[in-house]
Amino acid sequence: MRLSTKVRYGMRLMLELALNKDKGPVKLERVAQRQSIPLKYMRQIAYSLEAGGLLISVRGPGGGYILPRPPEEISLIEIIKSVAGSLSLVPCLDNPRYCERSSCCATRELWEEASSALKEIFEKKKLSDLVKRQLALGGV
Repeated sequence: MRLSTKVRYGMRLMLELALNKDKGPVKLERVAQRQSIPLKYMRQIAYSLEAGGLLISVRGPGGGYILPRPPEEISLIEIIKSVAGSLSLVPCLDNPRYCERSSCCATRELWEEASSALKEIFEKKKLSDLVKRQLALGGV
């Protein structure tokens, strides 16, 4: 299983904003350049995060994006759900009608257990945990 590029880039965008939260709005162009992510793709990700309530767009000459809450209050699962919609490993966990075998599938229970474990990890971890880790690695 792999997390999508969109999710990984979304985390990097949120991390950049958290690292720069005291400097005012951050321009998306700056983040895209620093993170080597195409600007067009970064805009799509920002739109998803904004729709999920995780970014605020500030208009005007000094505009850009800011976080609506402190990094300590933003869980990583919120970021994933805003960008990807779900963290379920298989589609039948979100919609049992997806597969006619959902009600009698032994592997579905395994996928459900694994998905729950992942969700629990990402619910406990906060954006501030990523900030601390990034600072410990020496990068801003």
